[in-house]
Amino acid sequence: MHVTTTSCILLLWMHTLTFVKSQGACTLEDFKKYHLYDGNFDISGMQASYPGGRQVKVGCNVGYSGFFKLLCVEGKWQHRGTNCQPRSCGHPGDAQFADFQLRKGDDFVFGSEVVYTCHKGFQMVSRTNFRRCMAEGWDGVIPVCEAQQCPSINVPNNVNVLGDAEEATYGNVVRFSCKSSNYIMKGAREIYCDENGDWKGLEDGNPTCEVVKCEPPRIKNGFVLGDIKEYNEREILNFECNLQHKRAQELPSRCTKTGDRAEWIPTPECEEIKCELTLPPLQGTTYEPAHRSRFSPGEKVTVTCEERYWIGRTRTRSVETTCIEDGQWSVRPVCQEVTCIRPQDRLLSRWEASWRDETKKLGDTVRYTCISGYRRKDGVTRATCTRDGWEPNPLCEEIKCRRQQFNNADITGKIQAEYRYNDRVQYNCRRGYEGSFTLTCREDGWHRSNECTAITGCPTTSFDRRLKVWQHGDKLYFRCEDGYKPLSKGWWGEATCVHGVWSGVEICIEEQKCREAPEIPNGEGILGNTERHGQTQEMIFIDCNEGYSAKIEELICRDGRWDLNGSLDDICKSNHDNCSPPPKVENAVITTCYRKQYPSGSEVTYQCRDKYTIEGNSTLKCTAGEWKELNIQCILYCDQLMDESLDFRAEKKKYMTGEIIEYQCKNRTGIIGTATCQHGKWAKAIECEAQSQVHGRDSQRQTVPLGELDRAVVGP
Repeated sequence: MHVTTTSCILLLWMHTLTFVKSQGACTLEDFKKYHLYDGNFDISGMQASYPGGRQVKVGCNVGYSGFFKLLCVEGKWQHRGTNCQPRSCGHPGDAQFADFQLRKGDDFVFGSEVVYTCHKGFQMVSRTNFRRCMAEGWDGVIPVCEAQQCPSINVPNNVNVLGDAEEATYGNVVRFSCKSSNYIMKGAREIYCDENGDWKGLEDGNPTCEVVKCEPPRIKNGFVLGDIKEYNEREILNFECNLQHKRAQELPSRCTKTGDRAEWIPTPECEEIKCELTLPPLQGTTYEPAHRSRFSPGEKVTVTCEERYWIGRTRTRSVETTCIEDGQWSVRPVCQEVTCIRPQDRLLSRWEASWRDETKKLGDTVRYTCISGYRRKDGVTRATCTRDGWEPNPLCEEIKCRRQQFNNADITGKIQAEYRYNDRVQYNCRRGYEGSFTLTCREDGWHRSNECTAITGCPTTSFDRRLKVWQHGDKLYFRCEDGYKPLSKGWWGEATCVHGVWSGVEICIEEQKCREAPEIPNGEGILGNTERHGQTQEMIFIDCNEGYSAKIEELICRDGRWDLNGSLDDICKSNHDNCSPPPKVENAVITTCYRKQYPSGSEVTYQCRDKYTIEGNSTLKCTAGEWKELNIQCILYCDQLMDESLDFRAEKKKYMTGEIIEYQCKNRTGIIGTATCQHGKWAKAIECEAQSQVHGRDSQRQTVPLGELDRAVVGP
């Protein structure tokens, strides 16, 4: 059985061997042409040919992994296994302060190569900057990068250094300052180490600290005076500006340490001389020319304020101001609200407005009272704020009473033209009357305590003993004794009995005394007495009317005559600065009362009649005896055109002579005409028919004469 089994196996092996041998051989060249063959297989140990049925194991070259098991079947290679793949070296390793990238290959496998690059500000200190993937792994070592280092900086001892100036590396910043506040920095104030190991910021020079000094500046449109090359701290720069320019700052420019610099404070600058207008102005304020805010010297601007405002210094609503050489206005062109401040009047006893509310506006009123002996002028109870200040002006007037004269009584004592508050005047009744009485000057005038009582009949006794009288019917004739004379004139007189009193009887005065005060033109003589050298001297005190000045202040009685020292007409003379009545303006009146003389400084205001408007300044002022040049005119104006047959836009309520408006006829499409204001009436170039006329007929038209239409529209 064993022999039989062995024989069978032998026969089978021989059969298989015979079968294999019967197949074709496989060659090395066939393998090279194999579709999976590549150069990574290690074929150095293969034979040139293999018989059929032969199995061959093929490995990979160095650096690759994998293998093929080849089987030669019927002259063709069959395989099992994997292709040769490059062997991986893994991650090549990160270098500090550097990046890397593949320079060869697509992955970290055999044959690939990576190159390392240092970051900005760092440099390569290794001998090589790359690594290669070898069969045993990455060759070499990971490269090393170190920061760029800048050279050390040496500074003077008076300079502070903030930062490392000796071993600074890329990115380090070093700052410098002066140790003493009396010095300023020159050169670099801050430097930094760049990526190349160089210091940046030294362009201005190495840092040093120097005493505060300023150099003469270059001034646009100006120049520095003198030839000073350097200025010490706090010294003032002396400079001037070119023509038509001025200093931008009024303060002097000083050499000043600011921080770590020396600068001129304020900066010496010259600017073109211009006068500025503050815009926008108050509501209602207008400028001519308009829409400009800067003006050159010599240019003029007219400023007009609205009703409740004025130009502060001139206290007028409109003023022409000129831009002068220093860039200022001759009159500050600013409208301010009309106000009145609390009056500083010693005659006021009470002003019923709080101190917090001292300023009042136009039209405001305040109740007030005056001190004793004074009263509110014109009987008002409140003061009113006006464009001319508080009215009435003055607020308080002294209480005075004009001398009261009576036909039946005479003053005893000193005779005056006016008496003050609380003055008492004693009167004695004349002959034919009996009694006496006293008048007291009060706020509302004289207060009387008694009156004279008429004596019935006319007695011929009780006359002055110096008066010689004799009666003839109802007449009484008289003369004075020698050495005396009548008080009025002549040397004799007559009197008539009226209501028990002889009317016309005079008293006798000594020959060396003067008679009654004469009538003084443009003034009044007030009889009185004065003491001179221990004797009573008769005097006449001169009181001239307003606008006149007294040539002499008093007349003296000498030897029974008033020493006139000339003519009576020469005593009260017109002031040289007075003006005669103001000139006449056609179609205008003056709003103040008429006077023969107007003192210098007084003003009058003209007002035009209806349908006229004033052109020019309405106020005229008397200056040094002459009225300011008159440039006032009252000009007719046209009211708004009223015509229902016209279409037009009225832009104003008043139109002056020569002004033109355009209109269109309502019933004549496309017809445009013009109307011209001529001396208060409208003159139309084309007449238009009213709608009622057009609707009332078809073809005929009636026109209204130009003059009649004007009268119908604007009136006479």
